[in-house]
Amino acid sequence: MTQYNKPLPEITLLTQPFWQGAKEHQLRLQRCDDCGAFRFTPKEVCPRCFSVKATWTPVSGAGTVYSYSTVYRGATPAFQAPYIVVMVELAEGPHIMSHLVDCPPDRVQIGMPVQVFFEDVTPEVTLYKFRLA
Repeated sequence: MTQYNKPLPEITLLTQPFWQGAKEHQLRLQRCDDCGAFRFTPKEVCPRCFSVKATWTPVSGAGTVYSYSTVYRGATPAFQAPYIVVMVELAEGPHIMSHLVDCPPDRVQIGMPVQVFFEDVTPEVTLYKFRLA
């Protein structure tokens, strides 16, 4: 594994189950125990029914591009531009933001199918990203 020189997520008590799932190459989201709604980002209270009960549940990682932006000038030299930031609508309903890789910027379209994959960037952290399905 080469040295990773980009910012890493801050893993908190609330987000730890999400990042542990990523480390195991599994996308997990909170699912409300009362109304069944999936949610992302992790929250202590369900935004739909206000329940405090939720279970971390594996999801398919399949989705479609809901929105995107192509970045042509990275925040630091570590970010090799251009790169694509996508908002993906997962098959289970919630939206999740990440990068779309292995796709030229001029080929991205709203509605195109994508699939999550995982990149082990440090011994402690695995990131989730998307590629064309």
